[in-house]
Amino acid sequence: MDFPLSRKRAGLSVRLFVLLISLTFVQRCQPNLDCRTEDAFCSTEAGILLVNALQPPTEWVATGVNGAAAYSIDSGLTWTPVSTPGTEEFRGVATDGTGRWVATGDNGEAMVSTDQGKTWSFSSSPITGSLLDVVWNGEGRWIATGNSGIPDRAAYSTDGGDTWTEVIPGTGGTMRGIAFDGIGRLIIVGGTGASLCAYSDTDGDTWNACTISTGVSMYAVATDGAGNWVAVGVSDWVAYSNDNGLTWTPLNSGTGTSFRDIAYAGNGRWIAVGVGGAGAYSDDNGASWTALDTGAGVNVNAIACGRVFCIGVGNDDVLVRTFDRGVSWEVYSTGTGEIMYGIGVHIP
Repeated sequence: MDFPLSRKRAGLSVRLFVLLISLTFVQRCQPNLDCRTEDAFCSTEAGILLVNALQPPTEWVATGVNGAAAYSIDSGLTWTPVSTPGTEEFRGVATDGTGRWVATGDNGEAMVSTDQGKTWSFSSSPITGSLLDVVWNGEGRWIATGNSGIPDRAAYSTDGGDTWTEVIPGTGGTMRGIAFDGIGRLIIVGGTGASLCAYSDTDGDTWNACTISTGVSMYAVATDGAGNWVAVGVSDWVAYSNDNGLTWTPLNSGTGTSFRDIAYAGNGRWIAVGVGGAGAYSDDNGASWTALDTGAGVNVNAIACGRVFCIGVGNDDVLVRTFDRGVSWEVYSTGTGEIMYGIGVHIP
């Protein structure tokens, strides 16, 4: 059918208007490390699908007891459990962004996947003890921390997690959490009945002690990559540093949570999770906290943040996710049927 020119122009105007509106939504939903879910449109399933369609989806891997593992390649919307050769508790998992993931576990077990977590094989030469957390330094080295014989232990791998070299950070205790700022600084935290801390500017070759005076076991540490770090521990204790981990201020969060992990969620927000599914978030780099409830009802042991979601995993195969940076939560599962201890994300 032939339309008059005026109607054609009107139709063109409508299409241009729709295009402009669409581009506006895209711009507002454009996710990056500093802006994830501030717009309500981005908090809907349709918005999430649009973001995934416009940009590569984030990729996730979760690990747990008895070598349990699951992966997601659609920004955490759906999960696929997989079999692995592991038999121990795997608490640390990280990726280099090429599809290679490294998972570290108890009693000398470490695993590597080269296909986005779909299949796994044992490292050929892991350390003899337990590695409780792991990161990638962006330049071909994986650094892990934990304990082995004596409780003070770290290790690094330069061949994709296949073989490991042990080092002694000098903290004198088990170290549970590690984080890397993307520039050059690593920080590890831990302790049992005491708070321990060390930092490295040499990719984990050598370590220097730092002091976190909470007096309790510290479980995890995170950074915004701009010199701010926050560490969390048991009995409601947290500590924050605004000078790249050199000095720390300890305090009670006031939420009554025994924390297990923490992640930086962008736009100045930090989210910590822990026992019973409780947690807290901070918008001032750890100086004050607001209580949150994930709704899990069981321990949430680990958390990581992608473009749209922050996702946590925990006991009873629970998986919790939030698209508004910790205010509201949805409860799902990974499908493994196991206690899950670690989660990692790749943001393309």
